[in-house]
Amino acid sequence: MRIKSDKKNINGSVENIYGKISNISNLSPFIGDKVQNWKATEDECSFTVNAMGTNARITVCIIEKIPNELVRIQSGSGSPFPFTAALHLQKIDDTSFYADAEIDVEVPAMLGMVVKKPLQQAVDKLMEQLSLMAAAATAPIS
Repeated sequence: MRIKSDKKNINGSVENIYGKISNISNLSPFIGDKVQNWKATEDECSFTVNAMGTNARITVCIIEKIPNELVRIQSGSGSPFPFTAALHLQKIDDTSFYADAEIDVEVPAMLGMVVKKPLQQAVDKLMEQLSLMAAAATAPIS
Protein backbone atom coordinates (compact mmCIF):
# COMPACT_ATOMS: atom_id res chain seq x y z
CA MET A 1 0.00 0.00 0.00
CA ARG A 2 1.32 3.43 -0.95
CA ILE A 3 0.32 6.57 0.97
CA LYS A 4 1.36 9.98 -0.37
CA SER A 5 1.15 13.52 0.90
CA ASP A 6 0.24 16.48 -1.23
CA LYS A 7 3.16 18.49 -2.59
CA LYS A 8 3.63 21.44 -0.26
CA ASN A 9 5.30 24.78 -0.88
CA ILE A 10 7.40 25.53 2.21
CA ASN A 11 9.04 28.83 3.09
CA GLY A 12 12.58 28.20 4.25
CA SER A 13 15.97 26.98 3.16
CA VAL A 14 15.99 23.51 1.62
CA GLU A 15 19.64 23.16 2.68
CA ASN A 16 18.77 23.88 6.32
CA ILE A 17 15.87 21.40 6.35
CA TYR A 18 17.86 18.70 4.58
CA GLY A 19 20.60 19.11 7.18
CA LYS A 20 18.08 18.39 9.90
CA ILE A 21 16.08 15.55 8.33
CA SER A 22 19.09 13.68 6.97
CA ASN A 23 20.13 12.98 10.57
CA ILE A 24 17.59 10.73 12.31
CA SER A 25 18.74 11.79 15.77
CA ASN A 26 17.38 15.30 15.03
CA LEU A 27 13.85 13.88 14.76
CA SER A 28 13.43 12.99 18.44
CA PRO A 29 11.26 16.08 19.18
CA PHE A 30 8.71 14.78 16.67
CA ILE A 31 8.13 11.31 18.06
CA GLY A 32 4.65 10.68 19.37
CA ASP A 33 3.45 9.69 22.81
CA LYS A 34 3.04 6.05 21.72
CA VAL A 35 6.77 5.77 21.08
CA GLN A 36 9.01 4.62 23.92
CA ASN A 37 12.68 3.68 24.35
CA TRP A 38 13.82 5.99 21.53
CA LYS A 39 17.49 5.54 20.58
CA ALA A 40 19.07 7.17 17.53
CA THR A 41 22.28 7.75 15.64
CA GLU A 42 22.70 9.80 12.49
CA ASP A 43 21.44 7.03 10.17
CA GLU A 44 19.44 4.68 12.39
CA CYS A 45 16.88 4.72 15.16
CA SER A 46 15.04 2.14 17.21
CA PHE A 47 12.00 2.46 19.42
CA THR A 48 9.13 0.54 20.98
CA VAL A 49 5.58 1.33 19.96
CA ASN A 50 2.38 0.01 21.49
CA ALA A 51 0.20 -1.08 18.60
CA MET A 52 -3.01 -3.06 18.99
CA GLY A 53 -2.15 -4.04 22.55
CA THR A 54 1.35 -5.35 21.88
CA ASN A 55 4.74 -3.69 22.13
CA ALA A 56 6.73 -3.88 18.91
CA ARG A 57 10.43 -2.99 18.73
CA ILE A 58 11.07 -1.22 15.44
CA THR A 59 14.34 -0.25 13.81
CA VAL A 60 14.49 2.29 10.99
CA CYS A 61 17.52 3.28 8.96
CA ILE A 62 18.31 5.75 6.22
CA ILE A 63 19.03 3.82 3.03
CA GLU A 64 19.44 6.71 0.59
CA LYS A 65 20.36 10.38 0.74
CA ILE A 66 20.60 12.85 -2.11
CA PRO A 67 21.71 16.20 -0.68
CA ASN A 68 18.86 18.74 -0.61
CA GLU A 69 16.57 16.40 -2.60
CA LEU A 70 15.79 13.08 -0.93
CA VAL A 71 15.92 11.09 2.30
CA ARG A 72 14.68 7.49 2.06
CA ILE A 73 14.27 5.25 5.10
CA GLN A 74 13.45 1.59 5.53
CA SER A 75 12.20 -0.50 8.40
CA GLY A 76 14.48 -3.11 9.93
CA SER A 77 13.88 -6.83 10.17
CA GLY A 78 11.88 -6.60 13.41
CA SER A 79 9.10 -4.44 11.97
CA PRO A 80 5.67 -6.12 12.01
CA PHE A 81 4.90 -4.36 8.71
CA PRO A 82 7.91 -3.77 6.44
CA PHE A 83 7.95 -0.28 4.95
CA THR A 84 9.98 2.29 3.10
CA ALA A 85 9.35 6.02 3.28
CA ALA A 86 10.72 8.90 1.29
CA LEU A 87 10.78 12.64 1.74
CA HIS A 88 11.31 14.50 -1.53
CA LEU A 89 12.59 18.09 -1.57
CA GLN A 90 12.75 20.41 -4.57
CA LYS A 91 14.40 23.81 -4.28
CA ILE A 92 12.43 26.72 -5.73
CA ASP A 93 14.81 29.49 -4.65
CA ASP A 94 16.93 30.41 -1.61
CA THR A 95 13.87 30.96 0.57
CA SER A 96 11.42 28.23 -0.46
CA PHE A 97 11.09 24.66 -1.63
CA TYR A 98 8.52 21.98 -2.41
CA ALA A 99 8.26 18.87 -0.27
CA ASP A 100 6.22 15.70 -0.39
CA ALA A 101 6.35 12.36 1.39
CA GLU A 102 5.31 8.82 0.65
CA ILE A 103 5.17 5.57 2.57
CA ASP A 104 5.09 2.11 1.02
CA VAL A 105 3.99 -0.43 3.60
CA GLU A 106 3.34 -4.15 3.34
CA VAL A 107 0.17 -4.95 5.26
CA PRO A 108 -2.27 -7.81 4.91
CA ALA A 109 -5.29 -6.83 2.81
CA MET A 110 -7.61 -7.17 5.82
CA LEU A 111 -5.63 -4.51 7.70
CA GLY A 112 -5.28 -2.15 4.76
CA MET A 113 -8.43 -0.17 5.50
CA VAL A 114 -7.56 -0.01 9.20
CA VAL A 115 -4.08 1.48 8.71
CA LYS A 116 -4.72 3.67 5.66
CA LYS A 117 -6.20 6.64 7.56
CA PRO A 118 -3.57 6.73 10.35
CA LEU A 119 -0.77 6.50 7.77
CA GLN A 120 -2.31 9.32 5.73
CA GLN A 121 -2.55 11.39 8.91
CA ALA A 122 1.12 10.61 9.63
CA VAL A 123 2.38 11.87 6.25
CA ASP A 124 0.14 14.94 6.48
CA LYS A 125 1.48 15.67 9.98
CA LEU A 126 5.02 15.24 8.67
CA MET A 127 4.36 17.99 6.12
CA GLU A 128 3.00 20.27 8.87
CA GLN A 129 6.04 19.58 11.05
CA LEU A 130 8.37 20.28 8.13
CA SER A 131 6.70 23.68 7.65
CA LEU A 132 7.02 24.45 11.35
CA MET A 133 10.67 23.35 11.36
CA ALA A 134 11.41 25.58 8.36
CA ALA A 135 9.58 28.54 9.93
CA ALA A 136 11.48 28.11 13.21
CA ALA A 137 14.79 27.99 11.36
CA THR A 138 14.07 31.27 9.55
CA ALA A 139 12.58 33.14 12.51
CA PRO A 140 14.66 36.11 13.64
CA ILE A 141 16.50 35.65 16.91
CA SER A 142 15.29 38.14 19.50
